[in-house]
Amino acid sequence: MFNFKFSRCKSTLQKTFSNCFDPLKDELGTVPVKLHDSKYVTASMISICEAYANHLGLKKTQQQALLIDAAFEEVFRRESTTILTQTDQWKDDNNEEFMRAYQNGLNHMQSLLNHDNQLNIDWLKDYLVAHYEPSRNLML
Repeated sequence: MFNFKFSRCKSTLQKTFSNCFDPLKDELGTVPVKLHDSKYVTASMISICEAYANHLGLKKTQQQALLIDAAFEEVFRRESTTILTQTDQWKDDNNEEFMRAYQNGLNHMQSLLNHDNQLNIDWLKDYLVAHYEPSRNLML
């Protein structure tokens, strides 16, 4: 009847991604533009969402698509649709870099979820901090 598991999963993913990208956000909550074209970041986000949804028993493609959309919207805000469209193209083209990052993310998440049973994406946060400078837009 009601799908509270889906709502809890969506909320957890949004909060987790928000916290993960916090070190890179500016005062307005915007992430660096360079992230928009990162195959590693977008593939990792998709693999995290799918692995966590599967772990909770949310296996329907439509449910997972809605969770991925919510996660991308949380991180990329108004740019999320454009970024998801590009990401779909990479996935459809079986882009080697994208698919390698996607599989790496899935493997990483399955290992963590089997061990901790908690959503922990510190590995992605560490990658972001090591490879990207924080956004510098200031509110006037």
